[in-house]
Amino acid sequence: MIWRDTVASMKPRHFSRETWPLLTRYCNAMALCNQLEVELTRVSIQAPEHGEILKKLNCAAALGLTYARALRLTPKSNVETRGNTRDPHRLMGRRLWEPDYQPGATLRRLWGKDDKTKPS
Repeated sequence: MIWRDTVASMKPRHFSRETWPLLTRYCNAMALCNQLEVELTRVSIQAPEHGEILKKLNCAAALGLTYARALRLTPKSNVETRGNTRDPHRLMGRRLWEPDYQPGATLRRLWGKDDKTKPS
């Protein structure tokens, strides 16, 4: 889920094959953050293990941020385009791995040129 959401939020050619191992590490760090956040909500703030879980969460979040910067996911780390790598329209339509994906269908729908979305 994290992989798909990350890839879907960027332009189609942002991730090349050589970035996949780093993207995998980023996704694993984010998944660990999600797990630790759930665990943190189950533990009382006064509990001794709360501090230990919080330390692990901060470490995993910092690691995830490092990977995100290396992958140029954050607007500041994306020096080449300064934030233009995010594709806001890709989140609104079908994704590449979905069976009915058609390139450009989202833009046609946004511009009102898609016959399927027009009322009869």
